[in-house]
Order: sequence, then structure tokens, then C-alpha cells
Amino acid sequence: MKKNMLSEEISVKQRLVTATARIFAEEGYEAVSMRRVAAEAGYSQMAAYRHFESKEALIQHVCADLYQQFATRMMAEMAKTDDPWKKIHLFAAALLRFALQYPDHYSLIFLVRHPDPKVIETRESLARGFLAGVRETVSVLLPPETRPADVDAALRRMMASAHGTMALLLAHPQPYALNRTNALRDLETTFGLLLGRGQAGSRS
Repeated sequence: MKKNMLSEEISVKQRLVTATARIFAEEGYEAVSMRRVAAEAGYSQMAAYRHFESKEALIQHVCADLYQQFATRMMAEMAKTDDPWKKIHLFAAALLRFALQYPDHYSLIFLVRHPDPKVIETRESLARGFLAGVRETVSVLLPPETRPADVDAALRRMMASAHGTMALLLAHPQPYALNRTNALRDLETTFGLLLGRGQAGSRS
């Protein structure tokens, strides 16, 4: 009996999350409400509040789940090649694809500082795992004598460049003449410069 009840609760929670993810992806943050999510999932508003204390908590759960899926897929793609420059290309392309496919999710995950310490810790925990694999590739591309602190600095500058590019692409593409193609080119060029090459993928 307890197992069935637990299974049913998980099912309710998952249907709420699925409904939220669809509304958020198709219509944006403002379209999400606990009342609408509950109705589209086929439950009462009270049932929704039993699983999530607020709309914000529900959206943060959706964002964290999507971020984890994105990171897992990206690392799997990078693992398909042994060429570190190809790994960097795949990383840049995956980040760009995620931003364009889920702009509201991307903004909330990467560009908006949240006041709740628990949300911050969840994001930072996910980020540490996400960045670990990228850092390994960055370390391979830098000279062998590079200090760990300098590897971290190179990765930090890469991410600052990536998030800055994505912010402009999502919010102000026309003034900066940005589109998917030149945003990716800009990222690869900047990553290459930060890692000691004139351009990512170039050969000395």
C-alpha cells in the first residue's frame, strides 16, 4: 500500500513538472501559475501546493532538471571525440543550442541571481559537476606547466564570454548583429584566444 501511494505521489509530481515545463517553454514565465499547472496536469491547486510551495519553487525544479539533462547530453557528446578542440566546439555549440531552444530557462539558470540560498546551492552544485568535464578539456589545451589557478581563470573567462554572448543574442541581437552563426564563431574565436590559439580548431 505504501509503495503504491509513493508511486502515485511521484506520478502527480512528475505530471505537474511536465505541465510546467511545457507552459514555461512555449509561453514564458508569466504564463505559469499554480492554478493553471494544476489544471493542465489534471489535479487540484491544493495538490500542486502539496508538492511545491510556490510557482517559483516549481519553476526552479523544472530549470534544475532541464539543466541536468542538458549537462548530461553535452558531456556525452564531448565524450564521442578525443580531439580537445572538437570538444570545445561541441561545448560551445551545445550551450548556444540550449540558450536558443530554452531562452527563459537559460536566463533563469545562468543570468538571474536568486535570493533563496537553497536555490543558489542547487545551481552551484549542478554547475560544479557541469564544469568539471569542461575544465579537464581546458587543462589539456593549455601548456602542461599551467597552474591549476590559471586553468580555473581561463575557464571562468570562457564562461563569462559565453554568458555575455548568450545574453546579447537573446536580448539585443540586432544592435550587435548577432545570430546563431556568428555567435558560435565569436565564442570559438574567443575560446581559442583564451586557450593560446588564434582560433579554436586551428593548428600550429
